[in-house]
Parts: sequence; C-alpha cells; structure tokens
Amino acid sequence: MDVAGQWLAEAHAAWPELALDEAAFVADIMSRLAPEVPIEQARAIHAADLWIATACAAGDPVALARFEERYMVTLGPILASTGLAPDEIDEVKQELRRKILVDNPLAAYPRLGGRHAT
Repeated sequence: MDVAGQWLAEAHAAWPELALDEAAFVADIMSRLAPEVPIEQARAIHAADLWIATACAAGDPVALARFEERYMVTLGPILASTGLAPDEIDEVKQELRRKILVDNPLAAYPRLGGRHAT
C-alpha cells in the first residue's frame, strides 16, 4: 500500500463516519511535507488525527461531536483530579477548544518533517 493509501485507511478506520475530500486531504498533507522526509517518517504521520482536525476545521458537526466525545469528555475527570473546581474545568476546556478548533487548527503543522517553512 502506498503512503497516501495508508493515511486514508487509518483515517477511515478511526473515523468512518467522517467524510472528507480524500484527494484534497492527501494533497494538504503532501504540501506540508518537507521534500526530504523519508518514507518511514511519512508513514508515521497520525493521519487519523489530521482527518478529524481537518473535519473539525471545516465545521463538520459530526466531527465536532466526535471531538467532544473522544477528547473533551475524558478531559473533565482528569482535570478534576488536579483539584480544579467545575467552573475552572469548563474554562480550561473552553480555552482548549478555542486553541485547537478556532485559532487556525492546522497552522500548528505548517511543515511535517524537515525544517519548518519560513
């Protein structure tokens, strides 16, 4: 299986209910890869994470719901174990949502592997 096929297989296995333009998704990842990235490093990309991030960035309501279910629900008890009050937990979770979903979520990965773009 080629690298793009592997990325798509992983993304679909993790998030079968999310539909994205596969060609655009692969092209986006490829555009962020440094030219000198070895094939092993390209295969190690967490395509499933990028798939849900891309769907969330596009405002897909199913992706946003799955993000809440997978990540934010489990975060509450973890934060509670640190002694934070419920309103503080809500505030931390809201700040994370803002940073992850609103503040250009894919900009954190301008280049994958090699040197970052300048």
